[in-house]
Amino acid sequence: MPSGPRTAACTLVFADVRDFNLDTVAFSFELARAGQVITVPGEAFGPGGAGFLRVTFAPEPAKVTEGVNRLLTGLRERGNVVKFAPRSA
Repeated sequence: MPSGPRTAACTLVFADVRDFNLDTVAFSFELARAGQVITVPGEAFGPGGAGFLRVTFAPEPAKVTEGVNRLLTGLRERGNVVKFAPRSA
């Protein structure tokens, strides 16, 4: 068994945002600069990742809800219509 501090597992989502017509690299940086949420543009994983964002969710449901709400806020601020909303934790 490994020694050292334990870390909690996380959930990774490769979100398809092609319908939003985003520059995912620029959008990821905008979200980070605004302090909203950290994402990784799909292009970081190869050309097939264009139009996707990798989002890492924390194990606590309240933190997942907070992160999704920040992502939705970032989309709305860019003028994108968001057709879904997360359920509250």
